[in-house]
Amino acid sequence: MLVKNKSIDSKILGRFYWRYWMEFFRCSGYFVIINVIFESLSKGIFDYLQEIDFFIIIFAAILQSYWQTKWKSEHKNHLFIGNLEY
Repeated sequence: MLVKNKSIDSKILGRFYWRYWMEFFRCSGYFVIINVIFESLSKGIFDYLQEIDFFIIIFAAILQSYWQTKWKSEHKNHLFIGNLEY
């Protein structure tokens, strides 16, 4: 069985799907997760899930993780737009 050629980056760092989730939980999503927990505890989970803030912050974190993963895959680091960790 023939193995598809993979770049060295994908062999070292893994697939895009794996890198996306690592970016989400390592950088873009941890604030969102903590904020959702805090807001749901302070306002009540059902009341918070009905607010637009919940959907906006989740969508923004998902989008930021995707962009950061895509830019890092293309070796473009837009640090000011994304996270300032590197």
